[in-house]
Amino acid sequence: MALDSNRPETEYAEQQEWLRKDLAAHQGARWRIVFFHHTIYTCVDKPGRRLESAERAKRLEPILIAGRVQLVINGHDHDYQRHVANGITYLVTGGGGAPLYSVTADTPFVKKAKMAHHHCEITVDADSLSIRAVEPDGTVIEQFAVRPTPVVL
Repeated sequence: MALDSNRPETEYAEQQEWLRKDLAAHQGARWRIVFFHHTIYTCVDKPGRRLESAERAKRLEPILIAGRVQLVINGHDHDYQRHVANGITYLVTGGGGAPLYSVTADTPFVKKAKMAHHHCEITVDADSLSIRAVEPDGTVIEQFAVRPTPVVL
């Protein structure tokens, strides 16, 4: 599912209701992945970013948890981050070429953070989503897997 996190605040409720309904309608799907630009979790060293992310988390995370989402993919922060909270993996992949942001991996849910240009490779099969974050010179930042949650019919 794709969200437009650039929409004005007056449109939050409508988009959140759409997300609730769409997730509820797809509980039989093996994978429930949501992506949007702005982060829910961040450890970037930019004033205000952590507060903005926390506000976004208050609005969206209860919907993601209830919808049994396994993976959330974001950009916005120009670096690499992986957070795990409430059974959801949050992947921040913003290292495509713009000037990088520094990170301090001091937040409760951060598993890996690196100020690096990179790309992410995702391999999907029935049993896992395998994700590799790779720097331009081939250095692997990390590799991890996300497992499906049991299907609800």
